[in-house]
Amino acid sequence: MLQLMGSKRILELDGFRALMAWWVVAGHVAYMFSNRVGDALHNRSAVYVFMALSGFVITDLLTSKQELYGKFMLRRAFRLWPAYLVGLVISVVTLSAQRYGIAQAPFHPADAVIRLHLIDEAVSALPVHFAAHLTLLMGLIPQRVLSDSSLTILGVAWSLSVELQFYIIAPAVVVLLRRGGWGGGGDRCAAWVDFGFCR
Repeated sequence: MLQLMGSKRILELDGFRALMAWWVVAGHVAYMFSNRVGDALHNRSAVYVFMALSGFVITDLLTSKQELYGKFMLRRAFRLWPAYLVGLVISVVTLSAQRYGIAQAPFHPADAVIRLHLIDEAVSALPVHFAAHLTLLMGLIPQRVLSDSSLTILGVAWSLSVELQFYIIAPAVVVLLRRGGWGGGGDRCAAWVDFGFCR
């Protein structure tokens, strides 16, 4: 049986998330040496599990109202953005070094060619790509508007953009499902009032 901490934290899920995190790390390391091994590990499956867990957590939050939705979003932002911002800045200032290192590496997985292309895309429109990444909106930009926007600077952060989109639409989806349908505009507005601003 799942054991909850005082803050309704599910310890078993924390352990499961740790396993998924190491699965992702192992997959990325494997791709550095062999596409075949990387494909076999299929670390995207771990990312999908993370997304499913996020769906469970936020749905439980919204239905139990243990915490205001706005407060939850603020807490997530302060938890994720500082580390993300550091990684983003480091990636930006080392783009040239990354390109040189990949091009000069003694081994060249097929993905290296893709990464070189993504770095070139980032450098060609760096202010725009940086702004998209800074706001975590890079996953919403169509390919025809900004090429490969979700992967150019910090490719591993593509899932954070997807997660942010889910957090934004989750309240409306939960309310509409609980009310038995998509309803009218009043239902959609009620979702934001119910979960964003009051208990």
